[in-house]
Amino acid sequence: MNSIDRRRNLGPANAQSLRFHSEDKVKDKSVHAESTVIKETPKLFIKTGTVCSANGSSYIESDGTIITAMVYGPRPNFNKGFNAQSSVRVTLNTKNFVSLDEIKTGTEDSVSDMSERQVTSTIQSLLTDSCLKLILLKNYPKSALEIFVDILMLNETHSFTLLLSIIQNATNIALLDSGLNLRSVPACGYLYDEGNELSINCCHGLYYDSDDDDQGEEILGLYTGSVKKPVLLGQSINKCILQAKKIRQEVNKFLLSQ
Repeated sequence: MNSIDRRRNLGPANAQSLRFHSEDKVKDKSVHAESTVIKETPKLFIKTGTVCSANGSSYIESDGTIITAMVYGPRPNFNKGFNAQSSVRVTLNTKNFVSLDEIKTGTEDSVSDMSERQVTSTIQSLLTDSCLKLILLKNYPKSALEIFVDILMLNETHSFTLLLSIIQNATNIALLDSGLNLRSVPACGYLYDEGNELSINCCHGLYYDSDDDDQGEEILGLYTGSVKKPVLLGQSINKCILQAKKIRQEVNKFLLSQ
């Protein structure tokens, strides 16, 4: 007869079962989500002169998003009326394989309620306004400038505001490569700070003193993706301008090395 006791060994009398706290898992997920939020402009890979037929062109890669920009002109404008300064037209293309319908409005996963046509129109309008302030158009009377921007690849985690800043930097570098008369070297910064998401394109102002002079910066274009703390908006703007200055320093180093 088999005398082996096959009953479960309960262990000592003071033994306790293991307990796993589900709250810790929830906290870990929230911390991981916060760590994946892009709070500053990602690193840029820059290349110029990619399109030989254009007067100026640029190629930018930033965290999986690829943008190309091309500048044509100044070309003769054969309109009947006399134009004292050059006209500017910006065209945005998505190459038929990048959809802007589901682009995020902010750092959260909320999808934009704007259609692709509205997103394209908004980007073209913001780029046009920045170019009108940046380019010395009076030096090119009775002429026309055309700027084409192509979105070759889009990181799905990038928000509309971040995409706008990358496109703006690609356009700025293409304008610098074209040799057009500009007011100064432009740069666009991106910042997500305390719920405030900003994209600011700026350049040296008329009263610019040094890189440490915040008052010398002139804002060419400002876009707010979200303003959850209006009290800190002024502080967020200053931080975003500092990000633009850092990008300008990198652009200057790149241009001087060419």
